[in-house]
Amino acid sequence: MAADASDALAVRQKVQQFLDASRTGNLDLFKKLASQLDDGRGLAQTVADVKDANKRGALHFAAREGKTEVCKYLLEDLKLDVDTKDEDGETPLIHAARQGHTSTAKYLIECGADPEIPSELGATALHHAAGI
Repeated sequence: MAADASDALAVRQKVQQFLDASRTGNLDLFKKLASQLDDGRGLAQTVADVKDANKRGALHFAAREGKTEVCKYLLEDLKLDVDTKDEDGETPLIHAARQGHTSTAKYLIECGADPEIPSELGATALHHAAGI
């Protein structure tokens, strides 16, 4: 395998581990992997830019799984955008509401998340919380 392909595979694996750490709430591993992925643009920018194929970042995954401590780190320490949208126009608040993570949803709202932002399908966090 060529060096470039091997390097690309290693980065891809590290990105997957990084997003998995946000999903599982492993904040120590998440921080370690974020530092390793930082290419000099700064930790906050690096974390904001790392997304999966559906443009979901660490905040989307942490919110969807109810990992409020990871959300706190991303919002309070790194100052990420609480209303960042994925490919479907869904915000972290929509992800938390759809999965029934009320404490995480409440925290996101306290941080300024707009509950009236609709997804591409027109559904807001309230629609998802109500199961509509």
